[in-house]
Amino acid sequence: MGTHSAVVALLLIPLLTSWVLFTAAERPKRGGEEWRHKERREERYEEEEKEEEKYDSHRSRGVFLLEDESVIAKTDAGTVKVVEGDNYEHTRHMHVGFINMKPNTLFLPQYMNAHLILFVKSGGVKVGFIFNDEYVEKNLTVGDIYRIEAGSTFFMANTDMDRELRIICSFDPAESFGSVPIQSFFIGGGSYPKSILRGFDKKTLSTTLNVTVGELASITESQRDGPIIYMPMGKEGSNPEKLNEGLKNVWTWRKILNTLLDGKEVEIVGENFLRSSTENKAPDAYNIYDSRPDFNNDYGSTFTVDGNHYKPLDTSGIGIYHVNLTAGSMLAPHLNPMATEYGIVLAGSGTLQVVFPNGSSAMNVEVNEGDTFYIPRYFPFCQIASKTKPMEFFGFTTSAHRNNPQFLVGAESILNSMMGPELAVAFSTDQEKLKLLFSSQSESIILPSQERTKEQDEPEEI
Repeated sequence: MGTHSAVVALLLIPLLTSWVLFTAAERPKRGGEEWRHKERREERYEEEEKEEEKYDSHRSRGVFLLEDESVIAKTDAGTVKVVEGDNYEHTRHMHVGFINMKPNTLFLPQYMNAHLILFVKSGGVKVGFIFNDEYVEKNLTVGDIYRIEAGSTFFMANTDMDRELRIICSFDPAESFGSVPIQSFFIGGGSYPKSILRGFDKKTLSTTLNVTVGELASITESQRDGPIIYMPMGKEGSNPEKLNEGLKNVWTWRKILNTLLDGKEVEIVGENFLRSSTENKAPDAYNIYDSRPDFNNDYGSTFTVDGNHYKPLDTSGIGIYHVNLTAGSMLAPHLNPMATEYGIVLAGSGTLQVVFPNGSSAMNVEVNEGDTFYIPRYFPFCQIASKTKPMEFFGFTTSAHRNNPQFLVGAESILNSMMGPELAVAFSTDQEKLKLLFSSQSESIILPSQERTKEQDEPEEI
């Protein structure tokens, strides 16, 4: 038995040796072409896993809904709230603001470190501001868009005795100091909010104004009601004469500040400074409801405003868009190749779907009136109105150029435009089958609800 086992072992040794040598020969040699291919595959798998982990972390916190709201001004007369824009992958940092003012109220004269683009959602507002060193007034109504440049002194007044004023605006910081991205420098004010004039030495400021320190204190320390206040009332309502008198003081203060900061001689203007000259005509407002939509069908409409429509937007590098969807309708899956989009639901509710670059779902959430969101440049997304009521949303884009959205689905989609054998190979199918699939949808841009599509597919009864 022992002799037999020894013979078998001797016979197996050459076979095992040959198998080991063969296996070694077949294994990719270190440093060889196959080895490098294997290493690259492993590196790619590791990168994909890291990318999945990164997207999972964003997905878990709903990265594209903007919910970090700060109240930067609140009084009995009104509020100012700011929703901070996310800085996903170094996108342009924009903030969305909501200004609400009760009837007969004033948002005190100030200037900011951010460019403002105002959109009047409801009510009406008188905006007074400095344009090219002259005072200008504009009366804005529902649907109006207006731009106020960073560093330009302005005030807002809701002179209506019955309606509240609601404004949605973009804050685009020109510069910021410290950790506060948006800073107001109040010209008018007192102990609350503090006028920036109070920061100067009292003797210096009183000398500049040619008044006593006591007279100066009566101006710079009397206001204590906050950034938004009720305007003085007369027998017939608000007192525009008193308001204009205050604005004259604001103008003088602004000129004095320029003198203190620049060291230049300033000529104090006369009583007629409130009238801006025809040579210094400030831009008019642009109303989105008075213009034709870019696209409309039975299921909704879209409208955009860029620098070609409204020149002040060119300076800011910001565009505007507005979308209406009927109940159940969808703004087809698309991407913006030019800009990041910020949006606010003005009315109704619906669903917002966003896709990550790796083809996974980033977000599929319900959005309601007042919700704020943003979509990074290039990311595919779509909006779907609820089945029970229409959905209306408005927003800002980080480009004043024509955005040319690329639609992935619909009669005029990029997939239909690129239809050919190469696209069929990419989907691992034949061209006729692919063409039939993508040509089934006869509508473009805004698509009907699933129920309406089914109704169209069902044959009519004879």
